[in-house]
Amino acid sequence: MKIASLLTALIAIAIVACTDSDNYIFDERDHQEVRVDAFITQTFDETSVRIKNDTVAPNDSLIFLSSVYPSKAIRSQDIFWTLDGTPFATEYSFKASVKTPGLHKVAFVLVDFFGDTISDTITLYAAIPPTLNLKKIIPANSTQEIPPNEDINFSWYTTEQDRYWDTYYHFVLKEAFPTSQKDNGIILDTILSSSTFSYHKGLAPLTKYTWSVSAYNELDMKSSQSIEGEFYTAGLSNESGILATVIPPSKQIPQSIQVTIISNSGDTLYRAKEFHADSAGRFYIKPITPGKITFIVSASDTPDLQPIIREISLKENQVYSLDSLQFADITPPTISSIDNKDTLLLQDTLNFILKDGGGNVVLSTSSAKLDGNIILDYNISRDTLKVIMPISSTWTYRILSIEVYDQSGNKSTRYFYLYSDKTYREDP
Repeated sequence: MKIASLLTALIAIAIVACTDSDNYIFDERDHQEVRVDAFITQTFDETSVRIKNDTVAPNDSLIFLSSVYPSKAIRSQDIFWTLDGTPFATEYSFKASVKTPGLHKVAFVLVDFFGDTISDTITLYAAIPPTLNLKKIIPANSTQEIPPNEDINFSWYTTEQDRYWDTYYHFVLKEAFPTSQKDNGIILDTILSSSTFSYHKGLAPLTKYTWSVSAYNELDMKSSQSIEGEFYTAGLSNESGILATVIPPSKQIPQSIQVTIISNSGDTLYRAKEFHADSAGRFYIKPITPGKITFIVSASDTPDLQPIIREISLKENQVYSLDSLQFADITPPTISSIDNKDTLLLQDTLNFILKDGGGNVVLSTSSAKLDGNIILDYNISRDTLKVIMPISSTWTYRILSIEVYDQSGNKSTRYFYLYSDKTYREDP
């Protein structure tokens, strides 16, 4: 028995001795480095922009994309994704979303053939953008009689914000229609960490002010809408004011207007013959004695515009806003020849005078016709219409019609009779 065991041992030693043991020794040259990358991208397209961190809102649709080097064809035991350490997905690339606000770590993990773990991480900042309540604001929109020499308190409400990120507010206070365009009337422009604010410096009496609030969190995610509020300050001693906006019938705003205010008893409370509005046609009149008045506005430099007349009642310490005073222009332009005649000698060029007291004549909608046929060669320079006449050798009378429109859409048509002398453009 001992002899058999010894023979078995010798045979085993001989087999080992005949085997090439060098094949089982680790060689660094046979080692292949495996690397992985994880990204967020917009599409599955290989050319799309890839990033490793982003700021998102909960439930935003995200594309998670992984890359394996040298290729995904390497031998591996497992691949998976984790969200904050919890298994998230088991695909190389997929579409998903993060449900909760906060700071999240998303990792792509690959376990290679030898059991080694290789991973790469994406950082996500998830937050709910702040939402402003546009109705619950103090002072309420169009509030009157705000004391100009007392503290003014502003307040607003924010909803749909999460506890992970602080919210800030961009607050701007402006004079609505400043007399000077310096700083565009901005009185205060500041960043607040609270949804309340008190202004202590005082404001001008009988004046319209606007204030706005936009919200954003510390990730710079902004509210989709902003608060736009307005209010009026009171007078100092039972006074009233008028804020008016003149709307012309065309894009041309009158350069100067005449304003007259007459009391209910017929007394003239205010008169300005050259009252200049701003570029939007707005102007202030203050202070005015309260009561029933007749408010008259006319355009001194555009006589075709009909005067605006309004009967209104001014309340003490309030500003009356006339925000849509519409001038009407119902007077068409006039057309006349240079010598103011209807019968004209046919010439190479005929000139006509166009006049309109409500705005300029519009060339694009004007026309000239000879015996009903359109003349293409004409132009308007200031108040002169120049018509280049086509070649003609007729001795008979011809009819030239001219049609023009002003900027208010009023049309004028005038007919002229043309005659030629015996030598006018005779054929050779």
